[in-house]
Amino acid sequence: MDKKTIDFELIWKKMNATLTEEEESELNSWLKDKDHQRYFNQVMEQSEGERLPESSIASLPWKKIKRKSNQRNRKVISIVAGIVLILTFVFIGLVPNEQLEQAQVTPNPIVPGSDKAILITSAGESIELSSGVNLDVKEEEVSLRSDGKSIVYTNERNSAEGNIKNTLIIPKGGKFAVSLSDGTRVWINSDSRLEYPIAFSETDRTVTLQGEAYFEVTHDSNRPFTVISKEQKVQVLGTSFSISSYPESEEVLTTLVEGAVKVQCLANLNEEHLTPGRQSKLIKKTNLLTIKDVDTELFVAWKDGWFVFEDQSLGEILETLSRWYNVDIFFVNAQAKGMKFTGEIERHENIENIISLIEKTNAVKIEIKDRTVIVR
Repeated sequence: MDKKTIDFELIWKKMNATLTEEEESELNSWLKDKDHQRYFNQVMEQSEGERLPESSIASLPWKKIKRKSNQRNRKVISIVAGIVLILTFVFIGLVPNEQLEQAQVTPNPIVPGSDKAILITSAGESIELSSGVNLDVKEEEVSLRSDGKSIVYTNERNSAEGNIKNTLIIPKGGKFAVSLSDGTRVWINSDSRLEYPIAFSETDRTVTLQGEAYFEVTHDSNRPFTVISKEQKVQVLGTSFSISSYPESEEVLTTLVEGAVKVQCLANLNEEHLTPGRQSKLIKKTNLLTIKDVDTELFVAWKDGWFVFEDQSLGEILETLSRWYNVDIFFVNAQAKGMKFTGEIERHENIENIISLIEKTNAVKIEIKDRTVIVR
């Protein structure tokens, strides 16, 4: 075992006196490090019901216990809450099969999101797209094909002027991708919408986004690619980047993976240029545009089927989960919104398993009633 890594299940079993001899030996080896011993003692004290005053929680220091590797073949989540500086869980098959078999079937179960979208054509026609539903139609001189996971546009004669537009709406609990007529690929997250020409003109490539999307833009030095959201404009020639611009969010985030982009605030025309590994944040109330270095994986992992959180508040995390699982969130305990969490987990994990991990901190109680997640 890596000196800096511990499977929290071993600590959890220690609390409940269920360790095997092999697991006991593994834990004891890890505890030889003084920092690990101090961390272990804090967790054990927390399990006995000790709490710090609420006023001191926000200022608590915390550190990560690094996982063994970057391979995504395990579900991992780390949690920071109250005096528990960080709890790392590695769980495989968290719910035993016999418990699943005994579980009651609800009329409206909460399930992870899936491939689905609503296509609004230029003529106003609404077409539902989902996994297993194929589409093959022609609009003007453009072919539209969908396999239920993405939609592909092919401009057969390159004669469109960019004024015929479609809109792809991704509901809560959905995701979808689109390949535009110039070859640009866009992955669109839950509760989002993208408006775009079915074929771009010879001089312009402009789309409009509400929500979150990841772009891989085909290079074209003669035609800049522009993404407009309500508060900002992003312009590129060819690059990979993500934009998160939900109406209810207080900020717009643009994260650059490859290439270069120019970000402009539409209210005051202030602009910034991003290089790979940097992110712009536009604060809506003040129109302040700032830049910082980030781990881009935190902001684009959703495209590859993962939630990745880094020192993120419980309020922000549950807001993300609400879009993907199509549930409502209600905080009885408003202070719990600010608790910090770090970790990663597959987007196709059951929401009950994620809630169970959070509850293991003993910092909050979370209840699911119908399609509402209640935090106490």
